[in-house]
Amino acid sequence: MTSLLNNTRHMNSPQSCPGWRNSAGCRLQYIAAQMPDTLSYYTLPSYIKSMIKRISSALGKTPKQVFDSLKRIKKARERFSLLSDLATVYNQAGGGETGVAAVEKEKKKLNKLKSLLVDGSLAIDMVKNTAEKHERLGNLGGMMNKLASKYNNASSEEEGLAAINEDPMLDELALLFPGGKQAALEAVLNTANSCSKSFWENFKKLKKYRKDFPGDVVEVEVNGDMVKVLTIDTSRNSESHSLHQWLVTQNGHRYAKGETEDNWGFKAYKRMGSIEQLALSGIDVTFDTENEVHQKAMDKRLGNKATESVDEEVGDFITFLGGN
Repeated sequence: MTSLLNNTRHMNSPQSCPGWRNSAGCRLQYIAAQMPDTLSYYTLPSYIKSMIKRISSALGKTPKQVFDSLKRIKKARERFSLLSDLATVYNQAGGGETGVAAVEKEKKKLNKLKSLLVDGSLAIDMVKNTAEKHERLGNLGGMMNKLASKYNNASSEEEGLAAINEDPMLDELALLFPGGKQAALEAVLNTANSCSKSFWENFKKLKKYRKDFPGDVVEVEVNGDMVKVLTIDTSRNSESHSLHQWLVTQNGHRYAKGETEDNWGFKAYKRMGSIEQLALSGIDVTFDTENEVHQKAMDKRLGNKATESVDEEVGDFITFLGGN
């Protein structure tokens, strides 16, 4: 029997979305942010390899070429993060020789930074230069975060780009970048992409939950088709409750019901066809709010649980009476 989710995945496939090739290049940042440290493509988790294959197809490259690009991006991200952290240490210590001494005490981070540079002896100078930029561009972060939030909350990547370009704040931000408006725009997109870190962390938790509690994946009928839907039993523990809140925000269930959504940087239902939305669909998350599929699945799971509880009580009573 044909699955409704399979039809949804086909209609919202990345290849059917306008500008997917440009989107795929941008999404490399997403995957690099949550890719584990490994030298081998074959040791990657299966869901990451799946995303790499999808992007390699869109970009016309082999998975190996995309993986090599991801390793370079990951290295650059680590270098940037370490420079930023050590620059903060330098500035908080007051700069100068005192700042350098404070940075040198951060041996683990400093040694890691040196290992990521072609010439490790330049590490301190690079930290000082980064610290100066932090001081000079004190309001940079605030503007970038506001523009990144506007991009992520748009209903599509195209609308997000339009919203950023129309905002006068981008022109202000461009004055702080040597590369002007284009460099500022790329920085905003990188910031927006980094918001996906929490998405993939929760996605991993959701996959584990699905594996640990397969009974919470229930089948409901929609337009004559039986559809598998992943739900979460919030009574298990506080973590399952938090994961449920995240899930029903991502699939648009709370929005469709008019409930207040949690302030997540990325919401999958607003980006149908994105890697994130497709990844959730791949583990039986439904985005069909028109037919209230998630609500039907939750109701059915609760009904199943109640039936199981009654059956267990009846069985115990029969045993108590000495029955078979």
